[in-house]
Formats: sequence, structure tokens, C-alpha cells
Amino acid sequence: MNFDREPRFYASLGFDGGVWLGQGKYTEATAFVLMAKAGQAASAVTVAAYSTTGYWTKNTCITRM
Repeated sequence: MNFDREPRFYASLGFDGGVWLGQGKYTEATAFVLMAKAGQAASAVTVAAYSTTGYWTKNTCITRM
């Protein structure tokens, strides 16, 4: 369902099983793979490490005041 979409989709949203580039990982061979189903790495970190929609935003805006 979330594969074979245009690049803008992958640049702004993360989803279970999707590739997450950045933080020194710039090729698909070394990229992070988001695993967030029950019992997988993202959900085992903390009870709050899940998304009710199944999507995560990759780009966040952090402002300093």
C-alpha cells in the first residue's frame, strides 16, 4: 500500500517497513528501516513509541525562542 509512490511521499512520511534515510545513513543498504508493529524495536522502547495512524512525520519544525 505504501510502496511505489512518488519521492515526495517518502521524503515527508515514515511508515512501518519504510526506509528512513539521514543521520549518516544515505544509501538504502545502510538506511534505518522503521519497524513499529507490536513486539518490534520501535514499540519495545517505550509504551508511547507508537503512532495511532501508522505514519510519522520525517520533517519537523523546531523553533528557538
